[in-house]
Amino acid sequence: MVSGWSEKSNKHSKLMGENISLVTQADYLLSKSQDLDEEKANLFFTLADVIEKSDRELLGKITTVDRQEAYRQALKESSTDTENVKCPICNSSPWHFVSGSCQACGNTPKTRE
Repeated sequence: MVSGWSEKSNKHSKLMGENISLVTQADYLLSKSQDLDEEKANLFFTLADVIEKSDRELLGKITTVDRQEAYRQALKESSTDTENVKCPICNSSPWHFVSGSCQACGNTPKTRE
C-alpha cells in the first residue's frame, strides 16, 4: 500500500491540474456558447473522458455513498442561495440531508411545489 506513494502523489497533483484546466475550458466554452459547434463539444467531451479515466485509474472505484456526497457538496457550492438550491432529480435540499432513495444525491425525495 505504501509502495509507490510518491509516484501516486505526483500523478494526483498532475491530475488535479488537469481537472482545474478542464473546468476553465468548460467555463470558456459556456461563455462562448453561441460559437460552440458539435466538433468543439465532442473534443471537450473526449478530453473530459480521458481525464476521468485517469482519475478512476489512480483513485479506484468510487462508492455510491461517496459519489452522492460529492454531488450534494457540488449542489451546495453551485449557489449562494442556501434556501433554494435543490437536487434537480428529487427536489430535496443538500443542506437538509436525510438518507433516502435519490440515486443522484442520496437524499429523501421531496414533493414538487
